[in-house]
Amino acid sequence: MNFYNHTKMTTIKSQILFLLVIPLFLFLTDYSAKAGTVNFTVSPSVIEFDAVQGAVKVFPLSLYNQGTSPLEVRMSVHDFVLDPNGASQLVLSDGKAHHWAQYVKLDSTSFKVEPGERHTVRAVLNMPRGKLGGGYFAVVFYARPETVKKQKRRSGGIVLGARLATLFIGEISRTGSHQGRIISAEVNPGPYSAENPLSMRIMLENTGTTHIKAKGSITLRNEQGKVIDRVNLESGSGLILPDSRRYFKGFWQSAHKFPNEKVTADIRFLFPGGNVRKRLPLPLDFQK
Repeated sequence: MNFYNHTKMTTIKSQILFLLVIPLFLFLTDYSAKAGTVNFTVSPSVIEFDAVQGAVKVFPLSLYNQGTSPLEVRMSVHDFVLDPNGASQLVLSDGKAHHWAQYVKLDSTSFKVEPGERHTVRAVLNMPRGKLGGGYFAVVFYARPETVKKQKRRSGGIVLGARLATLFIGEISRTGSHQGRIISAEVNPGPYSAENPLSMRIMLENTGTTHIKAKGSITLRNEQGKVIDRVNLESGSGLILPDSRRYFKGFWQSAHKFPNEKVTADIRFLFPGGNVRKRLPLPLDFQK
């Protein structure tokens, strides 16, 4: 159900600043790519790390050729951002405080990998002094079959390849501020039913200087203050980079059971060491 694109939303805004103190836990798993005869993995897919001003950090990265053809591989370093749905997007280096691609060098930018072989490269981060908070960059692997490359030279055709990246999520130790605010919320209009539950979408913005990882929930109360239900707000890992926003979504499946009830929603985001809360009437309205 995609009611956000087809129904009129009730939009609400607030200015709530809060302290977020939370470590980031991400699973480091291998990702594979396939395009024709291209079949390879890159590991790790995500690296979380702490850095020190003026220090040098070396990260080994591995590419494994699972295909049947030799691969020609080219590598590059990029900055990246996360969109409100948590998807990563590569961007051009622009010198912003949280974009660290400009400080990264690779010990190799192109190589060949035979079928069944693994190749390791190293990304070297030279941290300048004076940096504070979090920083982010991506190392991108672009691979194509060597046989396709030769065919292109003969025929002038298009080369098919595949691209994978390792994302780096770093922080200068104990220098980042964890802050944010709830900036909007939306609900779908009724009437509600078991097939059309009340749906809520809350946007959280990171106003601090390092990444945060948030988990949200909504407690629903009747006019007497009694808890009648709870709704979890989901958004994958909940990771939000500095100067970025992320949507959290939840569904109240039992809304149709309280058609004449005056219901209040307590929106709450929890973090190790802190939390933020906002109480709103349903339908959600920051103006009341």
